[in-house]
Amino acid sequence: MKKIILVIIFLWIVISINAQKHTPLNLISLESNFIISTHISYDRVVTSISDKSSLTLGADYIMGTGFGYGMHWIAPEINLFSFGPKHYLETGILYSFSIYQSEPESDSDHSPGLRIAYRYQSGKGFIFRFNMYALLLTDPPVFPTIGLGWAF
Repeated sequence: MKKIILVIIFLWIVISINAQKHTPLNLISLESNFIISTHISYDRVVTSISDKSSLTLGADYIMGTGFGYGMHWIAPEINLFSFGPKHYLETGILYSFSIYQSEPESDSDHSPGLRIAYRYQSGKGFIFRFNMYALLLTDPPVFPTIGLGWAF
């Protein structure tokens, strides 16, 4: 019985140490460009493609600020993030849906788009992310954001 308990404890320790080497599955971040919009973003790793690449699904809640004041969007997205373990390249596609606009004719109420990002992720979960968005049916069509967040 003691041997079984020791084996279980040993396996638990090995699994715990090994689990800490992998990228966290969830990420929450707050991003802004301080001129057009502020984003609250959530991403979840759905599958690992290789040791250095994973596929994520996520969504952004985007609030217009400054030039985009009075607009709110939801943007589901699918991303591929590569490299690591601290420096990542993220590329993805998204589709933004307007959920509220104070002036309906001011911008398109939906738009497909692309996103490319650099992400720094510390070993303890802190995230720094720099994004470039290219939305095909909006004005401006390309805009950057800078964000801070947490991976868990």
